[in-house]
Amino acid sequence: MTDPIQRMSRSYRIHTQWYDWEHNPDRQTGGLPSPKPIPAIPAADELNVQYEFDRFAQMVAEQLAAVLSAAETLKPTAETLKDASAGSVLSRRTAEWAPGPALSAKVTDNARIYSYLIRLDSVARMQRNIGFAQKRTEISPLAGSLCEFELSSCTGHTRRLSVAFGPTDTNEQALRRIRRAVNDAEAGVTVLLIRDRRENKLTLELRAEHTGASGAFSLTDVRGEAVALTGIDRMVQAAENAVYTINEGTLVSSTSNEVKLDEGRLTLMLKEASAESVILSVYPDAAAIKKRFAEVIARYNQLIAALQEAAEVLNPDISRDLLEGMPQHVLEELGILKQADDTLQLDEEKLVAQIRFRFDMVAARLTESSGLIDHICHAANQLTTSSPETLLNKQNGAYRALMNYAYGPDKRLRSYLPVPITGYLLNFYS
Repeated sequence: MTDPIQRMSRSYRIHTQWYDWEHNPDRQTGGLPSPKPIPAIPAADELNVQYEFDRFAQMVAEQLAAVLSAAETLKPTAETLKDASAGSVLSRRTAEWAPGPALSAKVTDNARIYSYLIRLDSVARMQRNIGFAQKRTEISPLAGSLCEFELSSCTGHTRRLSVAFGPTDTNEQALRRIRRAVNDAEAGVTVLLIRDRRENKLTLELRAEHTGASGAFSLTDVRGEAVALTGIDRMVQAAENAVYTINEGTLVSSTSNEVKLDEGRLTLMLKEASAESVILSVYPDAAAIKKRFAEVIARYNQLIAALQEAAEVLNPDISRDLLEGMPQHVLEELGILKQADDTLQLDEEKLVAQIRFRFDMVAARLTESSGLIDHICHAANQLTTSSPETLLNKQNGAYRALMNYAYGPDKRLRSYLPVPITGYLLNFYS
């Protein structure tokens, strides 16, 4: 079966008469209109030329397709290193601190690259009371009584609660009644019923709903002994504020362990007091930037390999524009080494050090016009937007040997290929 390239070659017949008719169909010859040429079966020597052209066209198409594919892959990857907006790799941040147990930190995009000295005297705590452990199934000493007690907060709010116990209530039933009464009061205190399955005992635990000194509470019997007999007034942890300073500034006392810095882009969660100050530093996300750098360099090297493979058929100006415009001093600053074969190699340790300690320089080299990434993107764009014919080296011997020549409508001698190097050809072979 004749392939598409052979069919197109045969239709053109490598014949100047066909070209002449296409571009000047109304030209008179011998007083009569020029008839449309009827394709004939090519002679043996013409078939040899066709097959040579087919092989040449396939080689050119495959090599150009490899170059264009590498350029199309490189450009969008490189552009991500030129973007410093929120969500981009250059905007990402990480936080490091020591000693570690004192706090945790969460940092968002575009947080300020900065170091903080944090003195943490205490963390905010909620008040906790734990009552007596009582046998679950024993009859409660409160059975058959009506008790009242007051639940007071440090802010002066007091609730009087009343609980009626059944005559045969067990300890479990009595404790459940107290739990329900306190929780239903919605006084800022939550009661939990803790069960020890091994000992078959129950205990009431009371917790303030919020941390800080303002969450402190107390319980006092008014009628009966519900508080005294259950021990729910026994405080095991006092309500306490977090007390800390940032960068030796004003002493802060807060009911919350959450600390917002840098307009909310850095959030600290205080965990425990520390005898030594905590040093917390916000850095660019060097690991993410390094990974993206490695991807760009890998794709750049793929493009270089494709250009070298296509060196014989490719316009030499294309490679020259890409290689000669590479800013050498920028490569050195970023830890990128240019190899003898024009590929690039990344010194990861140097790049990470520059990102951590000279990030402004790194960001400027990547985002500035005429910088490294701008040059790479411009070169890739030139490749992908140029016509395939423009990319060809027209001084190539095989190219010139397969050229046909004919006079165009302007009576000037022109050259043309048997089949134009077009998207059809690239799509067929690539």
